[in-house]
Amino acid sequence: MSNDLTALDDFLEDESQRDFTRVLRFLLYTQGYAHVLVYGAKEALAPITTRLTDTFPALNKNVFLVTTTSSGEVLVRSAPAGDGAAAPLNFGAALRALMRQDPDTIAIIELPAKELMSDEDLQLVVNAAMTGQQLLIGCAASSLAAAREYLDAQHSELSMVQFGLALEAGINAEGKPRLVSLQLRTASGFVPVVHVSHDGSVVVHKELLPEVPTPAPLPSPRLAPPLSKRPVPTIDPRPVFIPTVGSSDGANSMLGGTTALRLAGGEWPRCRSCGEPLVHLLTLDLEAIPAPLPSPTAGLAQLFVCANADRGCKVFAESDEGVCALVLEKSTGLTTLHDPVADRHAVIAPGAITGWDEYQEDPDDQDAPAVADTASSTVNSDDAGPLLCDKLGGWPAWAQGNGWPRHADGSPYTLLFQFHEGGVRSGGFSGGWDYEQAVTIPSTSGDLIVDPNLPRRLHDLWSGDAVALLFIDATGTKLALRVQMS
Repeated sequence: MSNDLTALDDFLEDESQRDFTRVLRFLLYTQGYAHVLVYGAKEALAPITTRLTDTFPALNKNVFLVTTTSSGEVLVRSAPAGDGAAAPLNFGAALRALMRQDPDTIAIIELPAKELMSDEDLQLVVNAAMTGQQLLIGCAASSLAAAREYLDAQHSELSMVQFGLALEAGINAEGKPRLVSLQLRTASGFVPVVHVSHDGSVVVHKELLPEVPTPAPLPSPRLAPPLSKRPVPTIDPRPVFIPTVGSSDGANSMLGGTTALRLAGGEWPRCRSCGEPLVHLLTLDLEAIPAPLPSPTAGLAQLFVCANADRGCKVFAESDEGVCALVLEKSTGLTTLHDPVADRHAVIAPGAITGWDEYQEDPDDQDAPAVADTASSTVNSDDAGPLLCDKLGGWPAWAQGNGWPRHADGSPYTLLFQFHEGGVRSGGFSGGWDYEQAVTIPSTSGDLIVDPNLPRRLHDLWSGDAVALLFIDATGTKLALRVQMS
């Protein structure tokens, strides 16, 4: 079934009346969970209510259609058109079963006669309306006032349900169902927003329609200022190095990537909890990293992390089952292994580390030396303090307090590498409603890019805003991982 401007053509005289479709679908979309009363000729209720549920103008909505026979037997099916099953249940039992599926919208072509429903059954309908489910209810009546009078007389409990839209369904000269008018509830009562006039033209009162922003391109990303414009550190400067990334051919140092050097005869590391292959985040050739960082061994420092932290795998320290952090000796036999998962997207713009740009940074107030009463208060971590990006060396950008791993004598490890989550998105469109085509337009979030002034190559491996700090001990043979949530 079509889900666009032609969706309701069967109930229009010709294409010139499609403004009725535009307004109806627009209001069903913009009014969210407003309850809808479909009234008019009995023969028109079923086809029009059914078509509305099968072409509901919203994304990812769980919509169900309920039909009741004269004997009280119930037919329930999902929309758009799907198989239904006549249940050997009364209306109340069928509605209870339906509610367990947590529907967004329940369309009832016509409520059963009062004698076929118990007070408890009616209360179920009211409860659905009061707890977030949208109702579309059909009622055979000659006018909106007559429909409300009938519901009040037959099903007085429904007086608690405030209908936001009232759609009139009629029969044309050929005996076919047609759309007649649509009314919108306002503070002063229902007002007609669209109707078909006697000459067949559609009259739309656009001044009564709500305003909704149309889909538009998302704003361009705001990139960080150049690092060369940072203030000069004065508290306890340390060199910090920002990696540049290029082709991975023949490289030992890597940021991400689907290949990694491993011991000959070994396998790609897997999570010790879920068993899935880990994500390769970093390989550093310790002989090739710039001074004055310590590189006492000819080894490769590596970090692999499980991508399933949201499913309970622990990925916050080097001993966790979802982490592999170690230093491989280059003197041993090494071979290139390929990630068993071919379509990884955990690392943005992965590649070989081809160079390093050096800057200086101060510690934050967690690490500032207490050499004067004003020392820590002079630290400006937003300017000369630790960079919030992916970097080699420097000072940690602590998010939850000082957490240095330490040797047995109490001396701290050295910060080897820091990741800071938070990819920048470029492009994309806001979602919304296309009035002319009468369809929802889904939003697109744009592509993840790397800010050249503040590179962040991880988006949401841990939490979407975490700081991951990889430390190395004095011997250059042991790594420690600390992850803090911003």
